[in-house]
Amino acid sequence: MNKRLSKGFNIQTSYTWSKSLGLFDNDGGATFRTLRNRSLNRGPLGLDRTHQITSNGTFSLPFGSNRALLGNAPAIVQRLVENWQMSGIFNWKSGAPLSLTTGRSSFNSGSEAPVVVGALPTSTGKVTITSTPGVVTYFNGFGQVTDPAKAGVTALNTTSSSNSELAITDTSGNLLFVNPAPGQLSNLSKGYLRGPSSIGLDMSLSKRIRISEAKTFEFRMDAINILNTPIWGAPQTSINSTSFGRITSATGSRTFTGNLRLNF
Repeated sequence: MNKRLSKGFNIQTSYTWSKSLGLFDNDGGATFRTLRNRSLNRGPLGLDRTHQITSNGTFSLPFGSNRALLGNAPAIVQRLVENWQMSGIFNWKSGAPLSLTTGRSSFNSGSEAPVVVGALPTSTGKVTITSTPGVVTYFNGFGQVTDPAKAGVTALNTTSSSNSELAITDTSGNLLFVNPAPGQLSNLSKGYLRGPSSIGLDMSLSKRIRISEAKTFEFRMDAINILNTPIWGAPQTSINSTSFGRITSATGSRTFTGNLRLNF
């Protein structure tokens, strides 16, 4: 969608819907899973983003000669208020695929995904800044308990006490994810969940002052990420990690940059 310049306004916007699929044959149990249930190994690749909106535009402020406002102001005032222009770039895209893991090997080398034993909507997951300083979680309300299968592990040679497998409960305290039993494959497909989406808005304000026929002076102020919205990293996806669901990285701090330029 493109809106050409009229009354000082110009904008161009695009929306993309896409899907990038592939097979994951380098994880634990992939060989057996590919033969027995190929669909569980097929899923969105890491570069997949279902939705993306990109927009950019400019707006010449309506001040000064032949404009709607202050067109009859004194010459010095017109020189101060004319030729101001705002521009912006907006980006929003949906989150990257998330593949949960256990850190446990199954059949081959690699990490097998957990077994889902409860209701798991594809919309599960939302960035939540908790009341604990510095703690950001993506699966707010989920709990972590000892995996029920640990009760059946023998105590001989301290095997049971060495078992550190954990299970995840939903917001109601019901079991949601458990570790696969020895020789068991996960029933969770790759990239079933999505990570945090990202949004960004960059703005600039500039003014041109004509010095002579061939010389202009330009002032410009750029604001990167003017909304100061963080771009969150991926959460911890191993159910056996005590930091499961935690987000420990973010980028996108707001910055301002001023520029002075002489064109001749």
